[in-house]
Amino acid sequence: MNIDHHAPTCAMRRRISSANLALDRLSQCGEEPDDSVVIISHTDCDSVLSSGIVSGELPPDPRLGLAAIAADHTGEANVIADMLQELDNIRSVSLRADPQFALEESGSSYLRYSHDLVQRYLERGEDGLDERAQNAIAQRKRKRGAAREAVARGDFTMLGGVAFATLTEKLDGELFPALLPDAQVILMSTSRDGLSRWESKIWLGLAAPEGSSLHDLNIREFDSAFGGRWNAGANRRNGGSSIAPRAYAELLVRRLRSFDVKPAIPDQVPLDCI
Repeated sequence: MNIDHHAPTCAMRRRISSANLALDRLSQCGEEPDDSVVIISHTDCDSVLSSGIVSGELPPDPRLGLAAIAADHTGEANVIADMLQELDNIRSVSLRADPQFALEESGSSYLRYSHDLVQRYLERGEDGLDERAQNAIAQRKRKRGAAREAVARGDFTMLGGVAFATLTEKLDGELFPALLPDAQVILMSTSRDGLSRWESKIWLGLAAPEGSSLHDLNIREFDSAFGGRWNAGANRRNGGSSIAPRAYAELLVRRLRSFDVKPAIPDQVPLDCI
């Protein structure tokens, strides 16, 4: 059973995350069998929450669904989302930099730690969190401030329906849609090597027509390194590209006409309890 909001279907072109699907499945289909095995591919907020809900390590608390939406879609401040997103960022950097850390911070131990943090927060609020979690939340708040400052300084240029910027610091893309409400697409670029390689992060903006998807833009036709879901993607994992930020934005603008054709979205996401 695959519980995943990344499926490239019209049903997933909405503010929904895997944790929401997990909550709905539990409500409609009941708990999974005791001998079930839960497998996840990454450890961001939504993955930690959905795996905890399905495995029974976390309660079916509606606050978990709200946190997943904040992390994956709205970018609004949310303690659970901010904590888990930043802990995952810190862990990712540490895993790349220190092989010994990779041995000590295995996926299973990190999940146990994260599930315990969420449970403590649900029971006692921020007073129940340890110093590591508190520091992660503080770091996330700092990044929110940096995102606001980047927009206020005029770092973003609006070209057609695309807001694009070259940033010196890599900031989470979900922090920007609410700050750039007139953008259909948001492009954030950072230099990969200081010369000719660029890492591009793209988010669907709040001004995009309902039912739109980044998949409609066929970005891989000009950037084969790009990958992602309907409302967010990047090319970092595949080495970035040689396309400079403004040229990249111009390519996106040319493709925005595909947003004029809006697919119908079903009212509910179908769930299969078999």
